[in-house]
Amino acid sequence: MSWDRTERTLQQLNDALSRVDTPEQCQAAGSLARDALISLAQAVFRPEVHWRSSDPVPSATDSKRQLESYVVVAFAGGGNEEARSLVRSAVQLADALTHKRTATPKDARLAAIACESVMRLLAETEGYHLSGSCGLAGPCCWSSLLRVGRATAARLGRSSANTRAARRNRGHQGRRAQGQFWSKGAPSRSSGARRPSGIRNGPQELEAGAPSRRRWAPGASDCAARLGRSRLTSA
Repeated sequence: MSWDRTERTLQQLNDALSRVDTPEQCQAAGSLARDALISLAQAVFRPEVHWRSSDPVPSATDSKRQLESYVVVAFAGGGNEEARSLVRSAVQLADALTHKRTATPKDARLAAIACESVMRLLAETEGYHLSGSCGLAGPCCWSSLLRVGRATAARLGRSSANTRAARRNRGHQGRRAQGQFWSKGAPSRSSGARRPSGIRNGPQELEAGAPSRRRWAPGASDCAARLGRSRLTSA
């Protein structure tokens, strides 16, 4: 029964990852990860086999002590230190995410990945075949999380693009209000008229052929051309 509940809870966690945005939602995802680990601990922990202390047996919701006792027996020896560390880190990530008031969607995805990894590790150790109801039966356990990451990145990219477009529109509107664009009757660049660099004429200055209020100053290219001609003349 606990294996089934673990898979259901992990499926709910993976579904929630596509909607997490605020720190509160990320903390709720951490609660799902912690609940999945509690169910997993209840599925694999057997006091008569794994509990070797004179202290009272851990309660049914004490996943940290249950999984710690389990890995000490199931992954005994110096060669299995990495496996033991993986299980401990998953528990710590889920607990930290639940209490982290500045949690981000990345933190939620990391906790979900760690929880899923531990579930696969213990299922392989116990000889349990995952049903695939939470998308874990395939050879790649990261496919759903990668889809979630891509969807989140696409959503953030669209938001950034919309923000940039809104800023451009506000800038154009402000320049139109200040009269910094060429009016409809102004000569274009294609007609041979040179537009001075850094000088923008307002509509009131270009109507009815009115001359510009600012004198045109030669640019760097004109100065270079005059300098070249003077050198040729002196030569």
